[in-house]
Amino acid sequence: MPVTMPVTMPVTMPVTMPVTMPVTMPVTMPVTMPVTPPPEKETRTMPHLTDADPRFAAAQAISRRIQDRRRHLRLTQQDLAERLGEPLGTVNRWDGGHNVISSLDLVAVARALGTSAGHLLGEVTEAEMADEALLAQYRALPAPAQAAARAVLSALFEQAEAGRLG
Repeated sequence: MPVTMPVTMPVTMPVTMPVTMPVTMPVTMPVTMPVTPPPEKETRTMPHLTDADPRFAAAQAISRRIQDRRRHLRLTQQDLAERLGEPLGTVNRWDGGHNVISSLDLVAVARALGTSAGHLLGEVTEAEMADEALLAQYRALPAPAQAAARAVLSALFEQAEAGRLG
């Protein structure tokens, strides 16, 4: 909604005197201009949860995984808020399990914490994440190094089958 605000501006006007000599004098006159306030940052309202809400347990579990991962990385809530560009209060409510986190925010939090949304949702275990990380490291190796890694793994599997690995 435009706001009208009085603004005083100096204006210079030529004035003709009876002697027909042009004289320039500063004149101050009020000018009214519409001023539009800057748009506010979009705010999202998510429901505040109580233990009577069926989503409470899920939000608590997600919050616990966010906290665990954040602490594992030795990040404070403020650090995470800065990485996400979110207010500290928002991160505090997610981290404490007081608000439902949207799917888009969950993905952003997962990326900021170097994990997957599936892990934060509890669908992917730590062991599965470790396996995925190893697989990603393997795929990043050059072909000769991948062949060497396969040879080492094959030798380990053979020893395990023969019962020679404890």
